[in-house]
Amino acid sequence: MNRPSPAGLLVALAFGIVFVVEGRTVLGMLGFELPLSVYFPVAGLLLVAMFVGLLLLPKTNSKQVAGT
Repeated sequence: MNRPSPAGLLVALAFGIVFVVEGRTVLGMLGFELPLSVYFPVAGLLLVAMFVGLLLLPKTNSKQVAGT
């Protein structure tokens, strides 16, 4: 998998922020009540870990042939 472009990272960030905000609502609907002081730091760490993982993906040359 290639590293996403800066525009791709911004799109992923936009979806990630919406997921973090709405995730607590969904958990509440399922019966899991988490305090804000626990939920947002954990969700923020997961979001940061996702972006660090995306940034660690290798850049590949367009001249490389798939499967080699």
